Amino acid sequence: MTKKKNGNWAVTSMTLAVSATFASACTSPTTKTAENTVAGGRNPASVNSLCHPTPDDAAEAARVLASPGRYEDKRRARLRAMVQAYMLGAELLDHYDEMLDSGKPLAKIRKSVTYLKLLALHQIRQSIRHSLEDIYMVKIEQEVQTNPGFRRDEVVRKYTSDAGEEIQDLIRGGPDTLYARLALLDVKESFEDLQDYYVTCDHTVFQRNFDKRLATHNADVEELKKGAKVKRNAHKYFEPLRGEKGLHVADLVDRLAREMRDHVEFENLGRDPQSGPIYKAGVGTYGNMTGNGFPKGTWALTYDDGPAGTTTKVIDNLKKHDMKATFFMLTQQLKMAAYAAMGKREIAEGHAVASHSYTHANVPKLSAAGRQHEIVDAVNDFTTILGVRPKYFRLPYGSGTNVTSVRQIIADQGMIHVFWNVDTLDWQDKNPDSIVQRALKQMNQLGKGIILFHDIHPQSVVASEKLMGYLKDPANHIRTVTIPEIVDEMNAAAAARP
Repeated sequence: MTKKKNGNWAVTSMTLAVSATFASACTSPTTKTAENTVAGGRNPASVNSLCHPTPDDAAEAARVLASPGRYEDKRRARLRAMVQAYMLGAELLDHYDEMLDSGKPLAKIRKSVTYLKLLALHQIRQSIRHSLEDIYMVKIEQEVQTNPGFRRDEVVRKYTSDAGEEIQDLIRGGPDTLYARLALLDVKESFEDLQDYYVTCDHTVFQRNFDKRLATHNADVEELKKGAKVKRNAHKYFEPLRGEKGLHVADLVDRLAREMRDHVEFENLGRDPQSGPIYKAGVGTYGNMTGNGFPKGTWALTYDDGPAGTTTKVIDNLKKHDMKATFFMLTQQLKMAAYAAMGKREIAEGHAVASHSYTHANVPKLSAAGRQHEIVDAVNDFTTILGVRPKYFRLPYGSGTNVTSVRQIIADQGMIHVFWNVDTLDWQDKNPDSIVQRALKQMNQLGKGIILFHDIHPQSVVASEKLMGYLKDPANHIRTVTIPEIVDEMNAAAAARP
């Protein structure tokens, strides 16, 4: 692996003090925490604050940088934690795939410790990453504020390039495993994307650079695999030693996974039709659809976390294949004009749009005010921006489907909650081909349902288009639908029964 010259690395202004008590850290909707970040690693909506720093940014910079030792301790700890998180994710994904290949029923896999850990890691990894980015952001802002002659883009490139080199050196210092190599690619690509935003504040620049990376992405993954060893628990090499400051990511994941077991409903994944509407807003099973009750051969393709710079390519691919999908959008993304335009394009081209909360918070862990913001405020602002009120909602990480008080807020807004039964885990896997194979194995076992992708990752753009080809092939006898289409169809059929 060679170092990237003039490496493109970036920052975003999301603040979180990740600690050993992470599970209880995210509670306030007004605090800049991991709960206020986009899952999947990109938060394009935050570019507004990056391009236009506020007095709060300056104050935060002054507080952190008043203690150089504190700054360095936090920075080093987050660097090591980020590497741990990406490596642990690769290990968990391998175990998930092993269970899938063994023929284990998906209902059991969904309840497994491995799957719960993946859901937990998804949240924790982004929290760590945004915390690290924030540390660099305040340093950059201080440089710009104290040296008026400095250009922000030049300072960004300097500090983030140095950060990239340090991460590469850190990974090289550990065991040379496939997990370490994939971790480096994950970190590199996500920082490259964010730098495009931070330096230029221009969506078109991001799209142009993204298209270039997309063309070589799969080849990069295959190159990393050559000669790489698969070694379990390699992430432990990067954990802090006894007495050292730092984060034990595996411990944080274990803790949050235990909590999420009580917040995610996996039991009512397939139920018999009942009298009256099969699906309607409510806290019962009729208010949480998973796709297991769909007619055989019926599939709904869904995307979470956008709109983002990658969404344009997803919409283009759907148009090319003459397919419709359902997009679960974050309201914070829609606050940017470019992304609001993407949402309006989705509506104009016949796709369904739905809410995925305001900022991708783990809703059950929030206060009453926080839940109100993530659900009610999200819906109201969504409606104002796009001109349509969402009738469907998906909780971030699926967390809260088993919490009556959370489900009640969703129902009170007249929305049906939408889960999934095919999880591509595209946020963790960098290889489009293995993402597709993972999806097909689940689809073949289930025969019908809801497929989960995220329209914010390069690999997801490629993988979902490959799957579109399979879904459209007449030989496979598959019908694709949007969520509103299948709900209207099944409810009408139920109403027509004697």
